[in-house]
Amino acid sequence: MKLLIAEDEISVREGMVRLIDWESHGIVICGEAGNGSEALSIMESCSPDILLTDIRMPHMDGLELIEQAQSRGFKFRPIILSGYNEFSYAKQAIRLGASDFILKPCRPEEILRTVLEAKKAAEFQEARESRLKERDQSWNRNIPLMKSQVLSQWTRYPAVPLEDRGRLMLELQMDIQNAGVQVGLIRVDTSQIPLDERDVVLLRYAAVNIVKETLDNVYGGRIEVFQEGNDLLWVASMAERGRRGSANTSLITAPSQERLEPQIRVLQGNLEKYLKMTVSIALGSWKASINQAHDSYQESVQAMESRFYQGRGGVFFYSEKLRGEDSGYDNSTESTSILDNERFDLCEMEMLDYLRHGSFEQALDQLDAWLEMFKTQSHYSKQEVNLRATTFMISLQRIAKEHRIGAFEWKNQLVNSMEQRNIGNVGAAVDSMCAYAQKFKILSR
Repeated sequence: MKLLIAEDEISVREGMVRLIDWESHGIVICGEAGNGSEALSIMESCSPDILLTDIRMPHMDGLELIEQAQSRGFKFRPIILSGYNEFSYAKQAIRLGASDFILKPCRPEEILRTVLEAKKAAEFQEARESRLKERDQSWNRNIPLMKSQVLSQWTRYPAVPLEDRGRLMLELQMDIQNAGVQVGLIRVDTSQIPLDERDVVLLRYAAVNIVKETLDNVYGGRIEVFQEGNDLLWVASMAERGRRGSANTSLITAPSQERLEPQIRVLQGNLEKYLKMTVSIALGSWKASINQAHDSYQESVQAMESRFYQGRGGVFFYSEKLRGEDSGYDNSTESTSILDNERFDLCEMEMLDYLRHGSFEQALDQLDAWLEMFKTQSHYSKQEVNLRATTFMISLQRIAKEHRIGAFEWKNQLVNSMEQRNIGNVGAAVDSMCAYAQKFKILSR
């Protein structure tokens, strides 16, 4: 703890320095001054923790010294030493934050006691500030994690009664506002880089930054990006006209699909360019408030199902068509299971008949029509489609048994093709069935 002594009487000043064993009490005399101006100059080089100063000094008195030093940003605990027992001095000293007011003449023991009390108070204040600083640093370090956890909760579950999401957004210093909200979903299709666990963490961090930087402009900075399982999500709110914090700001309409889609394509390109990964991206519709983030997220998940039909690497926007409204298929079939769909039944029966009678070209043509049928009736879920494909595979196995084909090596080929390569890649699925048909043709001869 550093102590600066300012006293114009040389004998008094030297007595305070030499008659008290300051070092044994953890105090170092960092300077001695005969007036306020000299003390202020010494402060520039030693920055004391405690200032012991007389009031009456030439050039600059003790009270003016304290004011000048405080105005320059020095942090210290002042102790006033004076031979004048005047209330006006004491009152002004208190106003300037003086720890104590000592009247001369005084004993060394009294000076030491007063300085030690100031030292104890300074150490307590320093420890308190250190704890507060550590708490703030810990809070700031944990804010990103807390944001992710809170946003994950909001997207997975509906708002509960009395939940104040707007207040929590302010406490966590989120960039989004409670004025219109949209959720986007990013799902990795392929990654060209083999990664260990540490690399995955760094890759996700980089991906979050790329998403934020790429989409920041289109959302006017109102976007938060976080990880949810193996997916990346973002929650965005409507941007404002004008600068943040300005009194002249007003909400503007949400970015349209036409405006968003080119930026989403740019995002796909950036992720592929910098992180060597291809992704599919789906967006839910705009909702009125953050309380409906769950609804927008569910829509993005539903839109992502289009990847199964249209192929990976796409950009999918939720629309009412995904509910079966005005989508070009017979809505009466939506309430029935895919296993009860008569069109599929008829197509598969014809395909099996062609196989039984050796009309393999017609069977492959029928297979093409069968796959296209899934695309035109895409209201069926991925699980339902896989169930239908598995059921059809069993029918193919039955034909193989009828023709006494001993080895059925293609039992998972059709489902795997639809699962891994997507129905959107019709050529891959046809190739798989072609391979089976050719094997069937050879073995059935």
